[in-house]
Amino acid sequence: MRDLNVHPDFYIPFEWRKPQSEYYDFVSAILPVSWRLRQDYFWTHVMSPDDAKPVQGWKIHVSSRWGNEYQTLEKVVPICLAHQTEFKFASDSKILKTLLGKNCTRSASGKFITIYPSDATRFKALLDALYLVLKDEDGPYILSDRPYKDAKVLFYRYGGFKSFEVKDNFNRTTACIINADFQYTEDKRDAQFILPDFIDDTLLLALSDKESTEQSTTLDVDTSLFGGRYDMQSVIKFSNAGGVYLAEDATTKETVIVKEARPHVGVDADEDCIARLHKEFRILQRLADTGIAPQAYGLFQEWQHWYLAQQIVDGQTLRSYQLQQCRIIHSHTTDEQMRDWVANTIQIAASCICVLQAVHDRGIVFGDLSLNNLMIDPNTLGIKLIDFEGACEPGVDVAVNFYTPGFAKSERLSRDCVDYPDDVYALGCVLVAMFMPSSTLINLKQDYAEVFFSALQRDIGLPPQYLDCVRYLLTEPEADLQHALSLLSDADATSVHAIRLNTEVQHADVQARATVLIDDVLRYNLHHLQLDRRDRVLPLGPESQHALAVDHGAAGVVYAWHHLTGQIPEDLYNWFVRRTQMATELLPGLLNGAAGLAWVLHDLDISDTADRILQQAATSRQLYSNMSLGYGAAGYGYSLLHRWHKTGDSKALAAACRVAAVLQEKASERDGALYWESESAPSGIGVGLWEGGSGIALFLLYLFCATKDPQYLQLGKQALQADLNYGKLTQGSYGFPRRSNVSILYPYLGYGTAGVASVALRFHAVTADPQYRQFIDDIKTSVSSKYTVNSGLFSGVTGLGNYLLDAYQFLQDEDYYYLACQAADALQVFSVQRDEGVCFPANNRTKVNTDYADGSAGTALFLQRLKQLGDNFNFMIDPILHAYQAGQVKH
Repeated sequence: MRDLNVHPDFYIPFEWRKPQSEYYDFVSAILPVSWRLRQDYFWTHVMSPDDAKPVQGWKIHVSSRWGNEYQTLEKVVPICLAHQTEFKFASDSKILKTLLGKNCTRSASGKFITIYPSDATRFKALLDALYLVLKDEDGPYILSDRPYKDAKVLFYRYGGFKSFEVKDNFNRTTACIINADFQYTEDKRDAQFILPDFIDDTLLLALSDKESTEQSTTLDVDTSLFGGRYDMQSVIKFSNAGGVYLAEDATTKETVIVKEARPHVGVDADEDCIARLHKEFRILQRLADTGIAPQAYGLFQEWQHWYLAQQIVDGQTLRSYQLQQCRIIHSHTTDEQMRDWVANTIQIAASCICVLQAVHDRGIVFGDLSLNNLMIDPNTLGIKLIDFEGACEPGVDVAVNFYTPGFAKSERLSRDCVDYPDDVYALGCVLVAMFMPSSTLINLKQDYAEVFFSALQRDIGLPPQYLDCVRYLLTEPEADLQHALSLLSDADATSVHAIRLNTEVQHADVQARATVLIDDVLRYNLHHLQLDRRDRVLPLGPESQHALAVDHGAAGVVYAWHHLTGQIPEDLYNWFVRRTQMATELLPGLLNGAAGLAWVLHDLDISDTADRILQQAATSRQLYSNMSLGYGAAGYGYSLLHRWHKTGDSKALAAACRVAAVLQEKASERDGALYWESESAPSGIGVGLWEGGSGIALFLLYLFCATKDPQYLQLGKQALQADLNYGKLTQGSYGFPRRSNVSILYPYLGYGTAGVASVALRFHAVTADPQYRQFIDDIKTSVSSKYTVNSGLFSGVTGLGNYLLDAYQFLQDEDYYYLACQAADALQVFSVQRDEGVCFPANNRTKVNTDYADGSAGTALFLQRLKQLGDNFNFMIDPILHAYQAGQVKH
């Protein structure tokens, strides 16, 4: 296989893939001997002998419909060569299908060939020449560009030819061009034509003759009735395939859903989304009398697009319903609440079986069954199916292979078709996900359902018949849905009860289990070390952006190995030292850059390199662009404080104080709290340990303990208050958003309640302020969940367990120890056993992850801490705090 993204366990970056050579060979045969090709994973660049290409200007895009790409290349390449103009094209058919796919970004959609004219004269000449050969071609509309005359595949826009990328503190890149003042400005690539404000439109006026523009997708150009009947009201969502809208039926005044399909995009199994919309209309008509699907009101065409009007299904998706109703994630659940929830879930599961049975009885395969495509009426618990785009009638339709990760066997990745057993298996995954709103582990951990539901049988008395039904659906390819229904009918929820805390735990048993698991994690990691690579020396998740990062890179793994064993495998140690010695242009952050890397190097007593890396953070242009502990200035100051603690270097402490002075200068006060970001900014204000005020407060608290300067304590209190202001109680659980402008609340350590509480614990230890103790008591049940979606340190049960150990040690309350043991016990649901050892999954994904933030490194460190009841390993400097307490200075 040339496509490397096929490993059953490991995430493989897309840029590692090796494209096929069919387009490369085709173009190579046309090129003059002095022209060259450079192929990467996505684009193949055609290079002329003359390297006179400007850095930006007017560029031309040519789209191609699926199946016509060779004809398009045959027409376009000779014209580019005749005009001595460089260009690039999609590297192979998989990339072209990606550019035409439903999930492609709308700003990139359809751009098969990009041409780089050296000046305006050549730009206009190329457009005219290309128009002559392409004017009769049909292909996808490029939304970010302006079309040339009436050609359907020829477009242009002003933008960058060579890449100027500006990174922020989170390693997010912005593509830039240079404005009239020779400054970087964003090269905006939206789903509409945008002319940079410093570019004169004279050239556009000259080109405007006979040009056509696509009808606006924002619905503000043509206010006439669509299909002669529907008044479009608002947009629900956009995809590359088209929009989904709310509309009013002018005849009945009913509010309806209207789905849009654009031509030549959303290609799958050689069909585009228009063909699938026609199929969906027909299938909805076949199911019209069943009551299990929305009614189809009409299929109509406007301009080049097709639209399907259908009934709005009342209620909410089963995914959102189960997230709201799930009781095992709430420690305060009563016996009655747990019993009612389990009984309702069994009823809903039976309804799901009946709905799928009705679909199959009509000779229809649904194809993409998941919690997102099942709608529930919260009042009646009735179930309906929505979104039949992936459905088909075998023998009638071209079968597409749409599925949701976690609801299909891994072997579906290599198939182009779908059949009834795929629906049955997906139904089994739905029944799993109704108890734990993530079924992605099923592909990675074959015994996941067995382990999970066996644990629920012990913890809440889940009727065994539910697992019998799940097991039957997941393992029997020819499963009879009526038999599955009969299995569920015997399930009795009257003995169900809430999770009860086990206070009979013996610490020796905890130590023994932790030792085995830690050894298995290290054995797995040692087996999979791949030190011939510069970036991913171990299996990591898609978040890994820098090889030496603490959170998602090698530094976190090295840090864990050192703390777990006191030594690092020699080959890994040598690799790490070499890479850090060569490291340049690092971001300043604690988690993703120089501050964290220097911390790890200081722990390893590699002081010279640590100091050089820390100096990189000091001179980084991004240092004061963000003030957070995880990614900005507070993290740099924190690392300086750690250096002072390790070495006693007074210069490091003085530098940390200077960072605190900057924090004070940059802060904005509001209602007694300090903020370093604007509420009105598109991204809102960061909240939590790594991105919010509580992390900054932690740095200031330790700085106060080190210097005894009360201004730092006061600033820290105000920084912590900023986060406390965003806490919310919802359905009995206390949570925090990751950013102030989002509604999702989290209980976790890196982003949520446990992280804020870990800082409040330390402020309480120093100040004895009762408000902090009250907060800690109020959130106790919210951070005590045994069952979470993920296992990791930053956003999973590992991090909750680590906070519970904090609370046990600071408050000396034994309940917290038993709750931490409960969190450790929950890890059995996530642990993935392999012959070479044990690994843990990436966040809510079907691949494993060995990193610090979300993978096995952080989990192993928590288990060791639980085993030894030692200090917090999560980049805390508690010895400074304890030394302050021992000095008995009163404030």
